[in-house]
Amino acid sequence: MRICVIGLGRLGMSLAVMLERNGHEVLAIDMDERLIEAVKDKVTLAVRADATDEEVLRSLGVQTVDHAVVAIGQDFEATQLALLACQEVGVPKIHVRATDAVKQKILRRLDASAKILMPEEEAAKKLARVLSHRSLSELLTLDDEHSVVYVTTPPKLVGITLGELKPRERFNVNIIAIKYRASQTLVRKREDMFSGEGDDMGPEHIRIPTGKTTIHGGDTLLIIGKDSDIDRFLREYE
Repeated sequence: MRICVIGLGRLGMSLAVMLERNGHEVLAIDMDERLIEAVKDKVTLAVRADATDEEVLRSLGVQTVDHAVVAIGQDFEATQLALLACQEVGVPKIHVRATDAVKQKILRRLDASAKILMPEEEAAKKLARVLSHRSLSELLTLDDEHSVVYVTTPPKLVGITLGELKPRERFNVNIIAIKYRASQTLVRKREDMFSGEGDDMGPEHIRIPTGKTTIHGGDTLLIIGKDSDIDRFLREYE
């Protein structure tokens, strides 16, 4: 895909480089020559230009990209104008950064179809959830209400099968995978593995569980569901 990233602060710079590494053609735009110099060898094209000017965007071929990301930080006027310029040249999918709820509301009125990014708020929400549950090690937000979380097996769950636990029936969550460590030198059935921490038990493996799968100490459970249901599950067993 061809992706235009407007604004090369921490978010825009990281995003542009990662997208290029993932095989996309990235056009990076910023008014700061130093930022352009820093990224020019890491993306397809980096240009010092005014992204609030519709004609400038047309001259750079922004009308042909698949996505545009307006990642401007503190200059909200420039954010709005860049969003409108991307609209005018016909970018099919626009993602725009907002730094607070008021700006989010304004941007939504300018373009109801744009995807609003609030990285600071999203990062704070993730950290708050991780700190609120001692067994929760990582989470992936799917939307405003649903997540996939990585949960280190709480002691109360050790030795229980998924059939006995009934996570879907009782909590409306699904345990979609279990990560565990198995010995490289000893071949044995998973259900016979020791139930300790397993930090030195060799490489990590992933198993798709069934109702007969037993949960062991040291396992990491990958759980998908509504955030409120996942929190209810964790409160029950932590």
